[in-house]
Amino acid sequence: MDRKTLWCMLTAVTVAVSATACSPSRSTSDGPAEPPADVVAAAATSEANVPPGDRNPEVTEPGLDILIIFRSSDGTSLERVTSFAESVDEQVIVDKLIEYGVLEEGTDILSFEISEEADPNSEVESSGPMGGGASTRIGHLDLSMLPETADENEKQILLNCITGSFMENFALDGLELSVNGEMYSDSPLTMNMKYKNVSEE
Repeated sequence: MDRKTLWCMLTAVTVAVSATACSPSRSTSDGPAEPPADVVAAAATSEANVPPGDRNPEVTEPGLDILIIFRSSDGTSLERVTSFAESVDEQVIVDKLIEYGVLEEGTDILSFEISEEADPNSEVESSGPMGGGASTRIGHLDLSMLPETADENEKQILLNCITGSFMENFALDGLELSVNGEMYSDSPLTMNMKYKNVSEE
């Protein structure tokens, strides 16, 4: 083998090695690179350390439903508490209202049902929960008792805690409240706008 041929072979090998070193390790068509394992683990740990009540209520916990309860924060205003429950029904709501001191221990649900009435004169589709429209969802709740209230403000706080909790969780337009079968008011209760601006927990 003469020197010229040997030189050509060495040049070809050098060019091939350079091309391999400069080529990308994977095709861009494979998609973005996976994040490092330690980054994924840190993100999962960070989310796990956030108390359930402090997480974004719009992000539903796997297998759990959002539970919204209103309670008195200082005797003059309402506090909206968001948490999670395996399922949300009237008993869960009343149990939470008892836990937060809105209702008294021993308060029983005698009955609860929801009626939805369509407005035959309306040509507009319903605009959603508590938004009016072509239909109205009313809850009918009969409790065994209600706590005694010292004044009108305390009474309104109590009624708004009960009404707001049921309206939020069942997407109601109003709540018809009874005590031992006797209607509490002539018309369904709704959230009083005076107490609409509530604090969040």
